Amino acid sequence: MRLPVNAQMCPTCPFRDDGWTEVRELLVRRTLTEGSPICHSTGKGALVRKRRQGKARLCRGARDVALRYFAATGFLDAPTDTAWEAKCQELGMQGVSQEGQL
Repeated sequence: MRLPVNAQMCPTCPFRDDGWTEVRELLVRRTLTEGSPICHSTGKGALVRKRRQGKARLCRGARDVALRYFAATGFLDAPTDTAWEAKCQELGMQGVSQEGQL
């Protein structure tokens, strides 16, 4: 199942300077070796109840890390969601759309 990506980082995103940075290194490692993590502010397991969304979404900060990495290695033309969508289409994969904002 493909999940949508947050359109922006949530207020406590570990990739914000004032977010939950204690877990940033772990999330970078997971993002580049396992896949995009789900935003901790979305879905049934949301850690921040007042920001809870009905549907789980992928972490915007982690996606930005992946986009920069894939662009730096030449896999993507640019570190953008548009380049990601184009690569998914090129590979015959359904892309991951952005849905909503926090």
